[in-house]
Amino acid sequence: RGQQHNTSNAPFLKPQEAVAKMAIPKGFEVSIFASEPDIGEPIAFTFDGRGRIWVVENYNYVNRGSHKQGEALSRIQIFEDTDSDGVFDTKKLFTDKITFSSGIAVGFGGVYLGSPPELLFIPDADGDDVPDGEAETLLDGWGFHDRHETLNSFIWGPDGWLYGCQ
Repeated sequence: RGQQHNTSNAPFLKPQEAVAKMAIPKGFEVSIFASEPDIGEPIAFTFDGRGRIWVVENYNYVNRGSHKQGEALSRIQIFEDTDSDGVFDTKKLFTDKITFSSGIAVGFGGVYLGSPPELLFIPDADGDDVPDGEAETLLDGWGFHDRHETLNSFIWGPDGWLYGCQ
């Protein structure tokens, strides 16, 4: 009691070891775009119109029993591969003022962020990768006690609406 149980016998592999064990179809290749220590605890990501990857790192996920609303333990980083070799070359911190995060979408002048109990909008109208102000609450009411069943998996629909899962 009080200890976590191992539910898998899968080995913990370093990125290079994982790629070496993959069965990669002919004509395809796998690169390690980013790995620890450059990235940690990724819970969601999205691509922007410039081909960059926006990654939500949720360092509060493991603290589900002791999570305190208001503790900024998560962040959004922007990774870019400037020379098209399949590995990131630049990394920018967009914000580290997030208490818990579960989903992300970029568009319409900012970042839409699932941060239970709220859906937030972080404005960046000029697209300089720096928030233009504080996050705005668009909707609220999502639970955060069950970390697996909250707002996530954002995607823009062809109608311009933002869709997600609960």
